[in-house]
Amino acid sequence: MSLVLLTRAIILIGLIGTLGFAAYAGEPLTAAWWKGGIVMLIVLVVPFFLYWLMQAKMVYNGIQQWLLLLSAAIYSFGGLALMYNALIANPDAQGGLVMVVIPVYGSGLIILTAVCLLFTRKL
Repeated sequence: MSLVLLTRAIILIGLIGTLGFAAYAGEPLTAAWWKGGIVMLIVLVVPFFLYWLMQAKMVYNGIQQWLLLLSAAIYSFGGLALMYNALIANPDAQGGLVMVVIPVYGSGLIILTAVCLLFTRKL
């Protein structure tokens, strides 16, 4: 399996898992949930879209591919582990805040990855 396919698989696993945890944390069968839930779903999906976009537009060599693979794995699997811990393993009243915190920290990771991809473009 090539690194491109592996990176895309990691991004898709993270996206599907995140959407699953969002459905678990909310009540998508009620109409009232969709009013605020659609905004939250956009916030949760945007980092994965940015990783997919970086995969398509910013990766030109093997070093960049490994860097993006590592960053996507940290964000995807780290985010899923934090969501599992906050929502299932140790549920409490503030567990839902993990849905807000993970995309914020993920945006910092995405910016750092994009800067590193730009610096490694010539290698």
